[in-house]
Amino acid sequence: LFKLGEIRQGEQEWEAAIDAYRESLDASPEFPAVHAKLGVLLRSLNRNKEAVAVYEMALRHFDMPVFYHNMAAAKLTDGDVTGAIDAYTLAIAMGIDFIHSYLILGQLYEETGHNAEKQIDLYRRVLQSDLKGDSDEIYMDLGSRLERLGYAADAAIAYRKALDKNPTHQDADDALKHIQASKNK
Repeated sequence: LFKLGEIRQGEQEWEAAIDAYRESLDASPEFPAVHAKLGVLLRSLNRNKEAVAVYEMALRHFDMPVFYHNMAAAKLTDGDVTGAIDAYTLAIAMGIDFIHSYLILGQLYEETGHNAEKQIDLYRRVLQSDLKGDSDEIYMDLGSRLERLGYAADAAIAYRKALDKNPTHQDADDALKHIQASKNK
């Protein structure tokens, strides 16, 4: 049934794929790939409440941070900011290694007026970790966030990481020079 779901999904027969994945879950709920495929498909169809239910079911069988990450994204898309914050927090506490979990949670902290220290702690953890999905643009964004919050030394680390990823990143080079010039005043 799982393979049938993949085939139907490949043929863009969304409802048939959903039905096959659901039948597969009914027959064998301990197969994490089915939960993942079904949840992602539902999210891609903007059926976020259904996706959240799939991830909640998955978490009854598996204690995997990726399900919290995906559930957080579905909740956020559906407008449940508090639920998204809770799910991203759990994903990070469980050791998720996707850089986006940290950055999105930091942004949600900022947008909801949480203590800036929580945001800075998250961003510092990003700077000290080797997380999946990093890029020069992500470090550039992180640097600008840290600089905006008044943490120039941490921002400089982020800009250096952007330059490590892409030595020709002019904006990161300019931002780093700006911080160094400000420090020398």
